[in-house]
Amino acid sequence: MNKKLQLLLANIALNNSPYGTEWYSGPKRFEDSLIARGVKLPHNLYYKYKLPGDTEPEAYMQKLALYSFFINYDSWGYACLEENKQITQSEKDLIVNEIHAKQKEYAQSLLDDGKELLRLNPNLRHLLINSQNVFDVLSGATFWYLPRNIEYFIDYKKRDIKKEQENYEIISSFGIKESCGILAPEIADMVISALRKHTNIIPNKHKNR
Repeated sequence: MNKKLQLLLANIALNNSPYGTEWYSGPKRFEDSLIARGVKLPHNLYYKYKLPGDTEPEAYMQKLALYSFFINYDSWGYACLEENKQITQSEKDLIVNEIHAKQKEYAQSLLDDGKELLRLNPNLRHLLINSQNVFDVLSGATFWYLPRNIEYFIDYKKRDIKKEQENYEIISSFGIKESCGILAPEIADMVISALRKHTNIIPNKHKNR
């Protein structure tokens, strides 16, 4: 596959990335919104990790987008390629052949990156990484989610979605519009406690929580 098609493939992957095309840290943006209101937190809501290959978050987000497109091509990526009008059918065929030839290679590279991430960051070494959760772990680190929030997010069977929604509603009831993302229960409790101390108000809807 020539350089033109490689660049096109990278652009298609980025433009259809679940993260959008511009990097930002959701947890940091959420913390900044609280600090701007004068809310005092006992510790930061984000953490800057060392990423595989000493890559900057913006660049690694693009790498994740490409990983995602290759690995998930058969489930949703194909539709993104078919809708693209910049390339001919023969060029699309070349891209599809390239994707199918390298899907296993990309899946292994993703797992290798996950293992390197744990090696570079001692506060993540307790995580048990595998092919099912590696993408979420790398994504969490790329966007600076706290280690505890990453750990909570990948424990898929134990996540309490109903409780998460309740916590989101409580945080929103204080007038916070910025998304808090995924918060482990104890982190959510810490944020809610800080908001209550700052406002000295317990919203009626949740005053007995």
